Amino acid sequence: MPVPEGSLLALVRRIARKWWLIGLVSALAALAAYGWMLRTTPLYTARTVVTATESTSTSKLGGALSSLALGASQLGLDLGASSSAPAFTEFLQVLTSATLAQRLETRHHVLRQLMATRWDAANVAWLPPASPLARLQMGLRELVGQPSWVPPTPTTLAGFLTKEFTVSDPLGTGMYVIEFSYRDPAFARALLQLVLDETDAIIKERTIARSAEQIAYIREKLEEITLQEHRTAMLSAMVSEERRLLLASSSLPFAAKFVDSVSVSDLPTYPEPFKIFVVAVLGGAILTVLGILVVDLVRYA
Repeated sequence: MPVPEGSLLALVRRIARKWWLIGLVSALAALAAYGWMLRTTPLYTARTVVTATESTSTSKLGGALSSLALGASQLGLDLGASSSAPAFTEFLQVLTSATLAQRLETRHHVLRQLMATRWDAANVAWLPPASPLARLQMGLRELVGQPSWVPPTPTTLAGFLTKEFTVSDPLGTGMYVIEFSYRDPAFARALLQLVLDETDAIIKERTIARSAEQIAYIREKLEEITLQEHRTAMLSAMVSEERRLLLASSSLPFAAKFVDSVSVSDLPTYPEPFKIFVVAVLGGAILTVLGILVVDLVRYA
C-alpha cells in the first residue's frame, strides 16, 4: 500500500534514508568538540564548606543581645552596630568585596600571580594586553579619545572575585559551599584559603574596633549613672562586648568555621569530555534532522 508523500510515515522514511548525513554531521560535531577541548585550558575546582561559628551564631546570641540592646537604648547606648549584623552575614558580604580585594593586593600582590604574563618584574610595571582582540579594542578606544588601557587595580581583582568565586547554600541549612576554579590546582587551593583567612581577619578587626568603642562608651556612662537597674543593664552590655572582643582577638576562626576543609579536585572539573561529546553528537543529529525537515517544507510548500 503506497504511503502518501505528506504523511508522517513518509517523513520518517525520508529522514531514515539520510542516516549517513546525520552520522556525518554528528561525527564532524564530535571532531569539532574534540578540537575545542584540546585548545581549552582545563580548570580545577577548590572547594570548602563553612558555617557560622557558635560564638557568633544568631541562634545563640540573638535573643540575649536584642533584649540587651533594647534596655541599653533607653540609656542612650547604641548596641546595634555590634549586634544587628551577625558576623557570619558580614563574612559572606566581605568575601568578594572591594575591601577584601584591596587587602589581598596590598598585602599579597595577588594580581601579579593571576596575571603573571603581564607583570614585568624587572621594571616593576604592568604590560599592556598583547592579544589581537585586546590590541583592536585599545586602538578603537584611542580613536574615540579614550585611554587605550589601564593597569590592573584592586577593582580588577574585586571583579575577578565576584565572577569566579561561587557561594551557595544548596540545602538551605546555613552550610555554605564556596568554590573557585582555576587552571593551577595548587593556586586554586591557596587563593581560596587566603580569601577565607583574610575575610575572617577583616571581620575580626571591625569587631575589635566596634567593641572597643562600645566598651569605652559604656565605661564613660557608668561614671554618670547611679540608678542600680541602669548600671546592671550597662554592665551586662559591657560583659557581652568584652566577650566579643576576646573572641575576635583570639587566633581561632571568628566569623566562620570550616565544616569541610579546603580541598581541590584531582581531575579537571572543566571541560567535561563526556558531556561535551554527548552534546556535540546530539546537537549535530538534531540540527541535521531539522535541516531535512526545512528542506521538505520548502519542497512541498
